[in-house]
Amino acid sequence: AKVHAYKYRMYETSVSHALSTTAKTIVLTNGRKTVSPTITCTADNTSVVDPEHTLWYDSPASIWEETLPLGNGRLGMMPYGRTGNERIILNEISMWSGCEYDYSNPDAAKSLPLIRQLLLEGRNDEAQKVMYERFVPKKSTEGGTYGTFQVLGQIIIDHIYPDDTETSEYSRSLDLRTATAHASFSKGGTTFYKKYHVSRTEDVMIIEISSDKFGSISFDLTLDRAGRCKEGTTPEGYLKVYGNLDSGTDADGLGYTSYAKVLAIGGEMVCKEAVLNSDGQQTPPHLEIRNADKAWIIISGATSWFEGTDHDAAALER
Repeated sequence: AKVHAYKYRMYETSVSHALSTTAKTIVLTNGRKTVSPTITCTADNTSVVDPEHTLWYDSPASIWEETLPLGNGRLGMMPYGRTGNERIILNEISMWSGCEYDYSNPDAAKSLPLIRQLLLEGRNDEAQKVMYERFVPKKSTEGGTYGTFQVLGQIIIDHIYPDDTETSEYSRSLDLRTATAHASFSKGGTTFYKKYHVSRTEDVMIIEISSDKFGSISFDLTLDRAGRCKEGTTPEGYLKVYGNLDSGTDADGLGYTSYAKVLAIGGEMVCKEAVLNSDGQQTPPHLEIRNADKAWIIISGATSWFEGTDHDAAALER
């Protein structure tokens, strides 16, 4: 998640005007300040579109099955392309509950000849019954040692606009050549652009938000996960979720960590800790971005399956 890892290539940035800025100050709620390096980016929103390799939609995804799947073989995300509150599911390939366990069935080999004979005789129902009784692995009916795939977490982007003007000129697309999803729409006289990409080389998930007017990007960002999860922030202003999945035993299951960082040009970013509201509800840790010219959300993730006990450091370094 560290900003310097990206060398500010910005993955074909899509602002319609040239942006040039010196170091920007990020103010944290704990009183500390961090300064992002100087960034210069010049690009426009006019890119070559190949209609033979692009999927187009005229509305945001309304259900999960309509989202545009993006991934690099290890990490993945499913953006909806929504204009208000957008929840994006994050995946990591090794996020499985359960644990290593001996499911061997010594009777399997002995039953194979009978199963084959029954199939040759056309007695398929009997063959299937023998298979389930004698051939399949011996899986315990108690505990969750035989696990299931779990999500890494979710990013929630709550966009903030100066007024409640209706959205118009909405477009959403997936470029099959670059595995990049786009969304654009107009609201209150401003055109907004969102780009989603999962980098193979940097091994992170990236969401780019821009517009055709300076100082028009404002949103709250939350990173969380349902169940077996701890949430927090770092002194650098990163959001963090971490924990262990259910192993089905008394021991800890797979360990995981995910970080989210926002790199913004212009405006102000504030990192807020979790607070308990007067109604007893807890507001989770989140980042508040206000009046930025452009912003990049960068999400990393790592697990103990690939990184062992160093998975937290691996996620932070990415």
